[in-house]
Amino acid sequence: MRLVRRLVGVSAVMLLAIGVASPVAQAQVEDQFELVEEITDEQFADDGVDYVPNRNAPTVEEQLEDYETAHPEVVVEYHEQVNDSKDNVEELPLPKRDIVAGDMRSDVIELPEGVSKEKADQLEVAEARLNEGARLMATTGCEVMWPTGFSVCGRILDTYRQVGGQLSWLGPPKSNELTNPDGVGKRSEFFGGAIYWHPDTGAYAVTLDGLRQWGTLNWESGPLGYPTSGPMDTNYPLTQRQTFQGGDNYYNPLTGGAVWGDIKQRYEELGGSNHAIGIPITNELPSGTEYFYNNFSNGTIS
Repeated sequence: MRLVRRLVGVSAVMLLAIGVASPVAQAQVEDQFELVEEITDEQFADDGVDYVPNRNAPTVEEQLEDYETAHPEVVVEYHEQVNDSKDNVEELPLPKRDIVAGDMRSDVIELPEGVSKEKADQLEVAEARLNEGARLMATTGCEVMWPTGFSVCGRILDTYRQVGGQLSWLGPPKSNELTNPDGVGKRSEFFGGAIYWHPDTGAYAVTLDGLRQWGTLNWESGPLGYPTSGPMDTNYPLTQRQTFQGGDNYYNPLTGGAVWGDIKQRYEELGGSNHAIGIPITNELPSGTEYFYNNFSNGTIS
């Protein structure tokens, strides 16, 4: 007996088009999905296709579990990201009006790479002296943030405050507010991620892993468009999901993939990451000129 997990989707004609059709697959009713968990040796011989390319290799889930064990700090950050609230973040110490050796923020908070203690201390003093301790106001609706001196503005500032500011998983800003290539949307970049804003969606934070995977689709210029939620938990180790205008982005430290359109609809009908097919590990890929498919950790939807 061979234990095989595979997802048979759409019609046998479409499966033939991508070269993975079989007598079992051809028997499926069009637009039906069936998870086949056990195939006898006789059926396997007739089928002629082993749907598991390397049975000795660890699964994606096993690899992520090993990563969790080796990187406990990532587990902590993961939970901070999916529960992003300032209620879970320490308060930034009040600024000192004068430089006091050993008693500055820079003495108790690790500074980002490239930010000197001298600059951080000067910004802290300037913040304290302006308006009796109010934060530096670069322009109306903007704040200059310690310790980097970059401004965060408007709706992006609101989201940044909600997440927890400089001591949150986003960390301090490493850019002023930037205009995106579409000429409409805005973004601010941080050491731990970014916040994107568009008038149609609002402002949402994206993690570094989320940015990496989103970037494989050309960020907001690609099929996903702008984010419509922050990072959310899944039932898969270290894997987050984030919704976008055009689909959903799945990512973790090792893999990533996005679903949209008909494949997203089918995936949701199956139960998404709660289904045995697992999580997307590729974006939508073409097969020939008419068909598309997504690879998942335990199968394929086409």
